[in-house]
Amino acid sequence: MDDFSKDEDLKKRGASAADVCSCARTDGLEAADIIRMLRQIFSLSLAQAKEIIVVTSGTSRSLSERQEKLAPALEEALKNQGDI
Repeated sequence: MDDFSKDEDLKKRGASAADVCSCARTDGLEAADIIRMLRQIFSLSLAQAKEIIVVTSGTSRSLSERQEKLAPALEEALKNQGDI
């Protein structure tokens, strides 16, 4: 079992899920571990945890925006493979 006691303490002191996510990233946690931690500590759905990861990374303003950015590249890759 993962030790998220530091993150749990941050939450108890009033830190938001986004704040805890940023701290965990600074501490070197990988995205998959951060998602597990957010889901466990904040009782978030997978989609909610992924949204926080995306928004706090600064790559997109939302999970939907991030997925929309990826869609054309995925479609092109599939076309090149002959799958579309």
